[in-house]
Amino acid sequence: MLPPAARTDPPSAWLVDAPTPVGWDQVGRLNAEGLLVISRAVLLDPPPVQHTSPSEVDARSVGISVLLGGLSAMQIVLLAGPAFAIGARRRQRDLALVAANGGSPAHLRRIVLADGVVLGLIGAVIGILLGAILAVAGRPLVEEHLAQARGGGYRFFPLALLAVAGLAVLTGVVAALVPAIVAARQNVVVALTGRRGATRSRRRWVAVGLVLAAGGSGAVAYAAVQVSTNLLLAGLMLTQLGLVLCTPALVGLLARLGQHLPLTPRIAYVVDGTVTVQPPAVARPGGPLKGAKEPAALKLPGYTLATGIRSDRTIISPSALARAGLITHQWGFVIATPAPATAAEDRLRAEVGALSTGLRVDVERGPARSDHPILLILMVAAGLITLGAVGIATGLTAADSRPDLSTLAAVGASPLVRRKLSLSQSGTIACLGSLLGMAVGLVGGVAILTAVNQTYLRTWPSGDLYPIVVPWSVLGALAVVPLVAMLGAGLLTRSRLPIERRID
Repeated sequence: MLPPAARTDPPSAWLVDAPTPVGWDQVGRLNAEGLLVISRAVLLDPPPVQHTSPSEVDARSVGISVLLGGLSAMQIVLLAGPAFAIGARRRQRDLALVAANGGSPAHLRRIVLADGVVLGLIGAVIGILLGAILAVAGRPLVEEHLAQARGGGYRFFPLALLAVAGLAVLTGVVAALVPAIVAARQNVVVALTGRRGATRSRRRWVAVGLVLAAGGSGAVAYAAVQVSTNLLLAGLMLTQLGLVLCTPALVGLLARLGQHLPLTPRIAYVVDGTVTVQPPAVARPGGPLKGAKEPAALKLPGYTLATGIRSDRTIISPSALARAGLITHQWGFVIATPAPATAAEDRLRAEVGALSTGLRVDVERGPARSDHPILLILMVAAGLITLGAVGIATGLTAADSRPDLSTLAAVGASPLVRRKLSLSQSGTIACLGSLLGMAVGLVGGVAILTAVNQTYLRTWPSGDLYPIVVPWSVLGALAVVPLVAMLGAGLLTRSRLPIERRID
């Protein structure tokens, strides 16, 4: 950024045909004279990092990145946690044998936590390799359809990749933490006999979940107004944890409400289920900023314009200008004419540019088409993630309820019962998960946009605020996800299972 005294008005630019390439030393000397230089030689061969001028870090962008990264890690924990829980339950006899042969609860916890470390490390390696391959293969598509520009060379940052691997391992350990604690507290005698024991939702956990959800929502509202990224992230995580703790009670409530349904939906409601909470981007219309009136402000007759003008501009009539004692200056002209051809527009720009370097021509051709693929990509990604989460949850539930299905087959249940049961389970998980996810998404989306708008309002001139509107088309598309999940579960589930022997 040049000092105000070094700027020229109107701005001027030159294309210099230098006899030799303009190096970094020459750029520094020209900057000292108040000139901004873009050198091809410097762009192709940039100076070392320690020799470049320190750039100002956009705190808002960093905060949003940390927020989204934390929420993404939270979703991975919520998805991987039930998998570790089901795995620990299927191995409860093996863990009970370890305990019966002198293993302490700490040994059982370490065994389950080791699963999190190993799977997290494997996931990190596979994810980094796939990410690098997709980044190289998908770069032309991103340049052509999203960035509309060509990128530079390929660069890989080992420290950043190590940080990603460490985050993956940490996420795996956190996801296995609760199953490890539960496995260490299991009844060894019951586990050795193959019985699972009765499980029910404890009221204290439901109460804790309600408190966390309410407290997290309050923290999110406060953080959005005060623009506190750390508090906003903590509030959203507490809200999700609260809903997760309340989920068993919600499943139990659905089981009570579904007592009049046929057999397979009733079984689907009472089996152990896994619900994922995902925050889609949701927003709603905003309103004007209200504050205290300034008695010393000059009152002028006029009308409030809700749209069509930037926040640092105003429209005043000539008579009001005269009464206020303000001096007018001709800034430009507005000419109403049919849209000119491209050749005519280029000729006009050339003729106006020849008059003065400070003049320019802007042609208004109406609103641009909103065909940017970002929203479509986000919608498809959210749908695929939701389908994957529902598929994982349905598969875990089916694996956990396999002995019960074998018992049903032994007492004469038709093979179609398993297919209907899987369909009902996926529908229950998808519907309940979508409702909870939209609730969290509403809170998170409005909070994030409010925090960003509050940041803009604290600067002058403030930028254009983000409108808070509900993307009904995206929500409508996500509402189809439960139907697709049910159809996939019904088609991909095996109808027949071998009869297993159960020990009671």
